[in-house]
Amino acid sequence: MCGLLSFVLLLMCLSCPGDSSVTSGASPYKTAVLLPCPDHLNFTLRGLCVVTWTWIWKPPDCVKNLVRYESQQKYGSPNWEETKINPHLNRTEVVNLNEGISFRVRAKVNSGDNNCAESSWCQIYIRPPPGNPETAVRNFGCILYNFEYINCTWDIGNKAPANTTYWLQYWQSDVEGVQNCKTYIMKENKVVGCQLQKDEFNRELDFNICVGSESPDIKSYYYTLHSQGFVKLSPPSNVSVSRNKQNFTIKWKIPSTLKEQCVDYNVKIKVDNNDWEEINIAERTEVTYPVRSPESHQYTIKVRAIYTDRCGMNGKWSEWSSESTFGEESFNWRIPFFII
Repeated sequence: MCGLLSFVLLLMCLSCPGDSSVTSGASPYKTAVLLPCPDHLNFTLRGLCVVTWTWIWKPPDCVKNLVRYESQQKYGSPNWEETKINPHLNRTEVVNLNEGISFRVRAKVNSGDNNCAESSWCQIYIRPPPGNPETAVRNFGCILYNFEYINCTWDIGNKAPANTTYWLQYWQSDVEGVQNCKTYIMKENKVVGCQLQKDEFNRELDFNICVGSESPDIKSYYYTLHSQGFVKLSPPSNVSVSRNKQNFTIKWKIPSTLKEQCVDYNVKIKVDNNDWEEINIAERTEVTYPVRSPESHQYTIKVRAIYTDRCGMNGKWSEWSSESTFGEESFNWRIPFFII
């Protein structure tokens, strides 16, 4: 904690002359006082990522001007960053708790004529979680599937004991307390992830996560899943093909809960053993493809989908639909209806 006697700066108190102008080299101050740095610097943690720093500062009696507080924070870097200046005795930030966080604050008083007096810095440090970093989970990631459920998965830390069991906690800003995972994903009798159903989270808000263990030797891992970047749709279904004299028409379906204007598609078509041709489609569930001549070819198609930022989210590509293969003979029965 920062003490008053350790951090002081000489401040010249402002006099109040009738003429406020000051000639070059003249001083508008007359009394020297000690300007202490902010005291009782402390912090509180809300959820799994929101830190509020608070402090107290009582200015000397002669300070009548507006007091502002300059604060900065940094992680492992030697350089301070994220500077903010305001008149409040607190600052709230979303932080990454995987690393240690240094925070400092000082008082600033505008003493007129664009001069600014400053106190010394008062500083505090938030330690990173205990434990060997190589015991924390690896390859952590989360996917929101079809807006129905989230799967968060991980691998055991490189130096974690083979029998280590991890737990997952999560927090969003619309709830007061941290929530515990209810449904764990198992593989070979080991916990390798957590599944959350759509009624357990708010997909419009960032998703803040901590994966840890009951053992104090296992380092906890913190992660923020931003609401606009982790949607993955199911592959398009019911892929079908029809044709007329000039073109094939390829159609597919997506879940009825999705708006067509929110989804883009990537279609791949291969003729015989040639390379795949790629077609990008926006906001519709069909595409036409010209019939080749002569008409003795085999066609292979597959489709994938992505939820777009037109509807507020940048998604991830779905898996490909199953490949559908067809040839001209598949449509012989339809030709009399389409070719005149």
